[in-house]
Amino acid sequence: MKNYRAQYAALFLCAGFFLIVGLTLDYRRAATYMFSDEFAYYMMAQSLAFDQDLEYTQEDLQRIFYKGWGSGPLGVFLSKTPDGRIYYSKSFVYSWIISPFVRLLDFNGALVLNVLFLFVSLWLGWIYLRQYTAATAALLIAGGFFLWSAGAVYLFWATPEMFNVCCITSGLFLWLYRGEPRSTAGSRRTKNCAVRYVTRFFRWLFLTREGRIYLAPIPLAFASVSKLPNVLFFAPLLADLLFLGLGNTDRRQQTAWHVVLLRLRKVLVVCVLFASIFGLFYGLQYRYTGQLNPYSGDRRTFYHRYPFDSDEDVWEQGVPLSTENYWNASFFFHPKTLIFNIYYYVFGRFTGMVPYFCCSFMALYYFLRVLLRRRKASCSARQAHWQRVFLLCAIVGSIGAYIVLMPINYQGGGGAFGNRYFVNIYPAFLFLITAISSLRPLLISWGIGTLFLGQALVTPFKSSFAPATHAFQFPFTLLPVELTLIDTLPNLINSHLMQTAMEGNEPLHRLYFFDEHVFDLSADEFWVRGEQKAELALRTFQKRHHLMVTVTNEAAANQVDVSVGDSERRLIFEKPYEQKQAAFRLEECLPYFTSSLYPLSIRSHSGFIPRFVPHLHSTSPRYAGCRVHLSFDEFEIGKAYVENAQCQDAIEVLEAVVRDRPDMAAAQYYLGLAYAQSGKMEQAQYELEQGQRLLPAFAERHITEISEQDIAVLPHYQTFSEKRPDDGLLPFKFRYEAEDLPRVTGSVTVEKSASGGKSVEFLPEKHRPGFISYGPYLELPAGAYWIDYRLSVAAPSTEPPGDIQHLVCFVEVYNPDLGILAQTTVPLRKGSTGDDSEYQTIRLPIDLEQPLPVEFRVRASGVAPLRLDLIDIIPTLPFRLMMTAGRLKAQSGDWEAAYLDLSKVADLTPFFPGIQNIFLETLLYLEKWDEAAAFITRIRAESPHHDRSALALLEETFPAPSEVPSTDLQTVLDEMKAFYTPQYECMDNFQESLSFLGFDLASEAVTAGEEVTIQYYWQALEVMEEDYTIFVHFVKDDVSAGEQVLSKIRQKISGIPPSNAFQQDHEPLHGSYPTSMWGGRERIREKYTFYVPPDIEPGTYAIWLGVYETKSGKRLTCNGKEKMQIGTLDVRSQL
Repeated sequence: MKNYRAQYAALFLCAGFFLIVGLTLDYRRAATYMFSDEFAYYMMAQSLAFDQDLEYTQEDLQRIFYKGWGSGPLGVFLSKTPDGRIYYSKSFVYSWIISPFVRLLDFNGALVLNVLFLFVSLWLGWIYLRQYTAATAALLIAGGFFLWSAGAVYLFWATPEMFNVCCITSGLFLWLYRGEPRSTAGSRRTKNCAVRYVTRFFRWLFLTREGRIYLAPIPLAFASVSKLPNVLFFAPLLADLLFLGLGNTDRRQQTAWHVVLLRLRKVLVVCVLFASIFGLFYGLQYRYTGQLNPYSGDRRTFYHRYPFDSDEDVWEQGVPLSTENYWNASFFFHPKTLIFNIYYYVFGRFTGMVPYFCCSFMALYYFLRVLLRRRKASCSARQAHWQRVFLLCAIVGSIGAYIVLMPINYQGGGGAFGNRYFVNIYPAFLFLITAISSLRPLLISWGIGTLFLGQALVTPFKSSFAPATHAFQFPFTLLPVELTLIDTLPNLINSHLMQTAMEGNEPLHRLYFFDEHVFDLSADEFWVRGEQKAELALRTFQKRHHLMVTVTNEAAANQVDVSVGDSERRLIFEKPYEQKQAAFRLEECLPYFTSSLYPLSIRSHSGFIPRFVPHLHSTSPRYAGCRVHLSFDEFEIGKAYVENAQCQDAIEVLEAVVRDRPDMAAAQYYLGLAYAQSGKMEQAQYELEQGQRLLPAFAERHITEISEQDIAVLPHYQTFSEKRPDDGLLPFKFRYEAEDLPRVTGSVTVEKSASGGKSVEFLPEKHRPGFISYGPYLELPAGAYWIDYRLSVAAPSTEPPGDIQHLVCFVEVYNPDLGILAQTTVPLRKGSTGDDSEYQTIRLPIDLEQPLPVEFRVRASGVAPLRLDLIDIIPTLPFRLMMTAGRLKAQSGDWEAAYLDLSKVADLTPFFPGIQNIFLETLLYLEKWDEAAAFITRIRAESPHHDRSALALLEETFPAPSEVPSTDLQTVLDEMKAFYTPQYECMDNFQESLSFLGFDLASEAVTAGEEVTIQYYWQALEVMEEDYTIFVHFVKDDVSAGEQVLSKIRQKISGIPPSNAFQQDHEPLHGSYPTSMWGGRERIREKYTFYVPPDIEPGTYAIWLGVYETKSGKRLTCNGKEKMQIGTLDVRSQL
């Protein structure tokens, strides 16, 4: 007989360690509360141990509190009979087994038995595998199989999993173990005949396959009573007896009928044994409770309030677990549900076999390798193959039973770690093994198991307390979330990860979050953490066809990827506090009862920490990425479709909105846009005309809602044209004079150029930094607005040192709940010409999906003097309606009608350059020469440094000067030509993007330390998506390229600038007009004044000019080169 001392020593040492842990563990301190169904089994064991019944009484509840479980039996399952008695509603066989140990050792008794169950299973598995490999290898495989799986976590649970594992392992071992060669030397024959026969019987029963076959039904019956689907593991034993007859009958000496009768006799005996044990416990169930089925009756589970914890009857407060309508739900037998569940069962993030029971695939590999490679096998080998085929069928049948009968709970409930029900099936995989070729599959399984389960197995109590947190991180995030189990996934133990929108008592929709990459959750809005991907599911209880996702990037530029089902959008945010919408058509991913499920994901590629953003005045340490808002508002969805050029979807949605809300002017406008995008111009014009007819009511509603508010300061209503009567069709605005608004710093000063004769002035030497305007929390109706701030910035008395860009002020629109809705900054323009003190308009667009109170804030930084004149709140709809209607009419050739619409919005054309061209073209077509001249003069005054395309349009209309029919128009044309004609012409193109027309230089020779004034002339060749920066390098003629490189390296190391070169890099128009805003054919003239370094070497300096992308630094080429020489500058030395 072989010596297995080393293996037994290892086995007993490991078992001893866990037994000591089970005996000494203070469970209440380690776990704080019991997991999942533990209270039900623990209280049943107490009731059987102390009261010898299964009735729930106040004494049972008192024992729980007496033992120190202060929160009570959370999640206990109870059933109430018609006579008013309350019983435990779980199978009692496990509690019956552990009850003596619970009486002696309390909860530790259950842990001790769990250890014994596990190591008996491991021992039997080792003995079984010794038939096919060396003892040490067998022990490694058996130990890895049982201990390196999610089942090991249940060692510390007072639930039947370890008991069921032991029963299934024992039953299959007794059936499939063939035995090892044994020596008969030294055996003694007793003279007592009775003793000899008893001894022979027990040897036959335990030591032979023929005898063990009659023991196998006993543990299988126990497992089946504990968990009914385990009855399927009795089926392969019957199939073996019926079809194979254990392969030990000498059929050559027996007739076929004799063989059949012999097999039927064996089948009958094992069935009687199985049925006896099975029936015994169901009989005991009936004796204890008066019901055969422990899951029948009025079944409920309780949290926080329990029956008999007071005089109040709290039974109705329990969560009902009735299955009366179970079979009526088509979801349970939906083909898509079945297919998804099969996929999830194997690969699921929270329950899958791959992450939680990887060694089952090791066993399958060994089985299939033998099955596929052995062509000519002996009779006993073929029998072994067929036995494993029967067993595999039982495994598949058991999995199928759970999937089909419990498609929303096949894993064992929301508190389960991994798949709790699969723990019952898992041991059967070990007995598929009939040959072991190498340990490589074991090592691979250990590697995968460590990758997925290493952390959970090291901290089993933490994994039990929070059974989902391990799946919030890599590598679990590579696996799919089991949407069919949406209401029973373990992440819902954290209740805030499920948010429901209600209307009265009816749910509208629900969000399920599958990780902790989100915060500040509600059913409609949440934050995504920076550089993280948030995964969630949307469940709609009403039929929904579309969803809109609104993303706000807050304080940092960002890229956000939004995915809904199979559709994905990438949103690019280049500035802080941008807001973008993405609309999605909802294609049902999975039916869920009468509701539908849709998977969503939001990935934020960057983020910020609010406490380190000074103007937020926040102490939050969270790494915030973006704010996400979900909406089913059909108008907002249709609007988003229009803005993303999804015209067909937009038409479908907005037509329904217009039918339901015919008085909504905004819906008419966006429907008209959608028709225009799809080329249906007649329908577009009709909808826009309908929208214009609704404008008087639109204006009246805004005036009423704003004027009736009870706030300290109300704005004044104004129209944009004094020439026309206010017939309700004119655009309008609400104006705040700056001096009327509250402030923290600054003072009111009299100023003739201000709108009301006064403005709020901030002087750095007189006032401390702060808000020169805030409040007044005016509630704006839902809709789109432009908020215009009219302010001026003067040059500071002393220019701030350094090359960094200094900010004069922050301009914001703010809501107390949502924070900053829109923000921009006003930079200090270095090297400007002194025009900075002129007023400029800073426009912030906002789009409100619902009425919100807002305040209008200007915060001075203290860098430079600042004046604020007024703040205008402009509803955009009238402008957009008239501009779009005018543009479409002009395109269709209805110039008179186009003129009527466009003339109403001509006052705001600087902010709508595209309309300038159409309106000017309309004026020229209608031969309104003087009005065209006046219009060009006005837009030149408003935008003195750039011309969108008026000059190009005039030159095309009047190729020869003699063709200009108006003196005023001729004067305007001559002035524009002169204004955009440089002193030194170049006409060189930087790729296909923009053309450098030339430059002006105030003086060709300067002294070191003196000012240089230079003007650059540009023309856009196309609409550019990128922002470009201009670099201008002044390099001494006799300096080689190598010397330039060395000078730059020396400057980076020492910080000392070179003495033979200097530069004047800049963004167009001092950074106020980036190239992404330029229109096609637009001309730009920009003027700069800068100082030549005083320590520069005298000589002739070549002026090199180039263009590069601001973000990437990639240079544009001109004639194949990255820069071009445009002229020279002579520098004299200082005296």
